[in-house]
Amino acid sequence: MEDKFLEGKTILVCEDNALNAKVVSYMLQQVGACVMQVSDGGQAVEVFTQTEEGQIDAILMDVHMPVYSGIEATRRIRSQERCDAKTVPVFALTADVEGVRQEALEAGMTGLLAKPLDMKKMYRVLEEELRG
Repeated sequence: MEDKFLEGKTILVCEDNALNAKVVSYMLQQVGACVMQVSDGGQAVEVFTQTEEGQIDAILMDVHMPVYSGIEATRRIRSQERCDAKTVPVFALTADVEGVRQEALEAGMTGLLAKPLDMKKMYRVLEEELRG
């Protein structure tokens, strides 16, 4: 892609499937993103907690992961006492969009992206959210 709309943006990719994580990370890097990658919900919460406020621009969160599910990890991120915890966009990654939609949104997720991921849709959703 010519448009580097994610240039300089930091995206936290939370995905326990190594191949999926590698593909998503690569595709984000192709549009200029800096990618932080974790493989379980506990790591997602830990990394978010340890970064400076505002450092992470968006989170792509697999729903079904070890330690904490993506939904529980999102709840834990949203409950933190820091300004960006309530506002950082968190997108669920799931093959069961309709089955988890309500719970994901109630946990504070911004939206859901269906697996297998449509990369053009992922780019569009991130661009809309991050460009405002």
